[in-house]
Amino acid sequence: MSTVVPSRRLVSLALSGLLGFGLFKGMPFQEGNSLLQLIFLENSFLFYGIKWSYVAMLFTTPYIVFSLLSSLVYIFVSQGRGGTSSGKLPPYPEAPVREKLFLVIGEVHHARRPEPAENPTWLVIPDKGLFTGTAIFGAVGSGKTTGCILPFAEQVLAYCSNDAQRRVGGLVLEVKGDLCHKMKTLLAKHHRENDYVEISLQGNICYNPLNNDQDSYSLAFGIASLLNNLFGRGKEPFWQQAYTNLVKFIILLHKVLYDYVTLFDVYECAINPQLLELKIEKCRKCFRSSFVSIGIDDFGNHSDLDHYHFVLDPKAQQMRAPGSEALLAYLQAQGITQLACHP
Repeated sequence: MSTVVPSRRLVSLALSGLLGFGLFKGMPFQEGNSLLQLIFLENSFLFYGIKWSYVAMLFTTPYIVFSLLSSLVYIFVSQGRGGTSSGKLPPYPEAPVREKLFLVIGEVHHARRPEPAENPTWLVIPDKGLFTGTAIFGAVGSGKTTGCILPFAEQVLAYCSNDAQRRVGGLVLEVKGDLCHKMKTLLAKHHRENDYVEISLQGNICYNPLNNDQDSYSLAFGIASLLNNLFGRGKEPFWQQAYTNLVKFIILLHKVLYDYVTLFDVYECAINPQLLELKIEKCRKCFRSSFVSIGIDDFGNHSDLDHYHFVLDPKAQQMRAPGSEALLAYLQAQGITQLACHP
């Protein structure tokens, strides 16, 4: 019985094959039946479908019966016999004294037999496996937080809790309303209560997602992706690209002016054209440069002016160069008339 029950599917398949072969010989398909002959004359495909369905059921019906009987034997007979007693697990590695970071998520027994092993071990995810992420699925109230999230978090947070250089930090995104309080309790349990920092709208610590080293287009694309997730994607791609470009230029404008930008700045300028125009004008005034124009003859008579990057203005028929204190001093010393000084 101990050999047959684990291989019950193969036994059922073999017995059904033998019985089906006997039925195929002893109860062949009655092709000479008048009704079947009439079906053959009217529709030969239907006739052969009935024939081969009959032959197939000679083998499949016994297999279903034998599978049902073997399952009943497995349930009511196999489970009552004395199986291998479960061995003793090795001592549980307490998280605070572990030399390496890993996560214990269960026990390892037989890989293919539903019975305890004589020498079970702990099911461990090593540190490299933790970088890939862990997904926990279950219905509401099935114990995802109590059975997985909190025990796993405690193992990670308790690792090297007394070593400020090696202990692990993390970011907890609050969803349920009480998870952060439970994390704070776990940290206090391992003497890390000072490591708890809460970022909230009512707290003293804020986070600016736009204050980083990414370029303005990457930040704008991130905001556009967030809008798509919240409100859906429109059918016309032009408008998505249009508001992405708008956000990009608003971010770039604030970085040029203040070297800092927030989501409120983006929102305020996006809905207030007058404010956006004022900031653009302010930026224009901050970076406005002046040009100095002189006559073509004066430029030709003074070769030293080549160092000031003069270019010809064909419309005004004058020589034009960026204004500077050195250039203005040279023109004044040489008595050269300055024709214009304009932005």
